[in-house]
Amino acid sequence: MHEVKKRIIAAWNRFLQDPGGDNPDVRPVILDSWRRSRAAGVDSFNVRKTVIAPDELQRKIQQNRQLYDTAAPIVEKLYEFVKGTGFCTILSDRHGTVLKVYGDENSVDAAESNLLIEGADRAESAIGTNAIGTVIHTREPLQVWADEHYYKPNSVWSCSGAPIFAPDGELAGVLCLSGNWESVHFHTPGMAVSGSPAVSKQLERPQPLVAPANTRRQLDKVV
Repeated sequence: MHEVKKRIIAAWNRFLQDPGGDNPDVRPVILDSWRRSRAAGVDSFNVRKTVIAPDELQRKIQQNRQLYDTAAPIVEKLYEFVKGTGFCTILSDRHGTVLKVYGDENSVDAAESNLLIEGADRAESAIGTNAIGTVIHTREPLQVWADEHYYKPNSVWSCSGAPIFAPDGELAGVLCLSGNWESVHFHTPGMAVSGSPAVSKQLERPQPLVAPANTRRQLDKVV
């Protein structure tokens, strides 16, 4: 794993020297995101993180009421699987605003130190390559691991995100699992991928607004 990390760091250094050049030691989806982040003017060491005020967060939640009420039980259920591992589970809206974070004290403290909190803006244009903002762009599941993050203080994290779709096929939000890169488990991306379709299916049938028994059984099979 450390050898992979070294290759990604080397790829990042080549990117700094030649952003448009070939860079085989980094995945194309990450390289493309690095280029978008650079074009958006994101500073890889000093981004200005924004967190909306509590009343504005409540307005965002209200605007995304169906997503929030439908996804919260499933996101909480996923957290139960990673409880005690230092990982937290996160729900964002389609613009990258974090609506809900579930985690234990240690994981939440670590997330708060990085302003990965409710109301934070995790759009790619705001903070560069990450498993919420980049998934919003690609509309596909993605793990952003360690130094693949554009904002280098985020390189201590491994984050797995998956898109949530509304019944009309439009992006509704992102489900994300985040924790220390050294603690990542091969199940983690699969958990995010399994959770987001469960939310999408419930958005098609918004009543009842809880995770049904069959959804819980599906998530139980992930680990």
